[in-house]
Amino acid sequence: TFRAEKSKTRRHLQEFWMVEPEIAFCDLEGLMEVEEQFVSHIVQRCLRDCAPELQVLERDLSHLQNVIPPFPRIHYDDA
Repeated sequence: TFRAEKSKTRRHLQEFWMVEPEIAFCDLEGLMEVEEQFVSHIVQRCLRDCAPELQVLERDLSHLQNVIPPFPRIHYDDA
């Protein structure tokens, strides 16, 4: 995604990556389930396919191994 806003600060984000899922005839609950599966799939695939690269980083990956749906949720009014 690119932002065409004019800015004179170096802290303004001009470009970023995002995922914006849209599914016809799906309620919010169903959409969140799809999003959880998507995020979990990406993390598990990275752990599986990028193991050598991740090993070079010498970081604790246990928090990534625990990215498994369902994720904790809170109501919008409680956020």
